[in-house]
Amino acid sequence: MEFVHQEIQDQRDQELNNRALRKSFLQKVENTFMSEAGRKVAWELLSQCGIFRTTFRRNAESAFLEGRRSVGLDLLTLIGEANHQLLGDILLMGFKEDRAAKSGENSRPE
Repeated sequence: MEFVHQEIQDQRDQELNNRALRKSFLQKVENTFMSEAGRKVAWELLSQCGIFRTTFRRNAESAFLEGRRSVGLDLLTLIGEANHQLLGDILLMGFKEDRAAKSGENSRPE
């Protein structure tokens, strides 16, 4: 009976340790992307991963693009888990910058 009790206690200790490690990691993620420069890097990575585009192609390129997109979605989830408000700030900033860049392209004389 004592062996079972010790095994349960070991599992609880391991779970607490895993939670502490995860919390520490998420804090590092939040710190990384909290600055304006960090938010811009996050937006660039998310954009390059193609999370806002379709990955369907009629050839083998689809698998490559979907793999890239999957990494972007993992990053999106990770930032959201660390700080959902930060994720919202990154997305809002990125969409505004993209819109401004597109309107600037459309208004340039040729």
